[in-house]
This record gives sequence, C-alpha cells and structure tokens, in this order.
Amino acid sequence: MKNLLFILLFVPTILFSQEWIRYKHSDIEAMLSNDNVRFDVETLAAGNRTITFNVNDEYILSLVTSNQSPHLCYMEVYAPLNDRSLNALVGWFNRNAVRLSNTEWQIYHQGDISEVLLIGKYEVPVITVRYLSSYIH
Repeated sequence: MKNLLFILLFVPTILFSQEWIRYKHSDIEAMLSNDNVRFDVETLAAGNRTITFNVNDEYILSLVTSNQSPHLCYMEVYAPLNDRSLNALVGWFNRNAVRLSNTEWQIYHQGDISEVLLIGKYEVPVITVRYLSSYIH
C-alpha cells in the first residue's frame, strides 16, 4: 500500500516537472513507454510530429518534435482539463520561470531559453512552452 501511495504521489510530479524541450522524439517515446504511459503519435502537415498523452486526468500534454534530425522537441502544449489544473500550471510557472506578464514567462534551463504563453482565445485555454535559443555557445 505504501508503494502504491508513493507511485500515485510521485509519478505526477515527474511528468509535471519534466522539461521535455530539446529531448529527442525517440527518447521521449522510450521514457513514456518505460513509465507505462499511454500516448499517441501524429505526423503534422509539415512533417513535424506530436506525442500526446493525458497527465492524471489533469491536462493533456502534446510535445511537438522537429522533422529534421535529430528530431528534437521544440514545443510543449498543455491543455488543462479544469480550472484547478490551469491554476496549478500557472502557479508552477510563476514559481519556476521568469514572469514577464500575467500570461508570459521565460524559462532558463541547462543553457536554453524557452518562451511560455498562456493563450485564452480557444475553447480551452492552453499553455505553450516554445524553445527560443541557447545562451551557451
């Protein structure tokens, strides 16, 4: 029972705090498979691919990977399934990123800069995290 409680409390933290930007498509699939996470892969019109999965019925996460080798993830799209999840995501970015406005943040992680945007113009608000550049040359 203790192990089950640990898994239920710890796995969501791993998925939520995982920085997927700049991971290879094949590595992401391997990590999710190892964690027994069900995911879908779709090829977009430009040849880029998405890996989409549900995180604890809190939000849907889509990872967009480049069509050019080595097929790195350059964008994360979070679609919260309820207001509590949206508030939790915004709170996480408020604590772990540089806040530029109520709807914009920047993340500095392992030499990379990513832009975070809260977009509310869709039926369900989404949060995008997009790779901008590397600040280590």
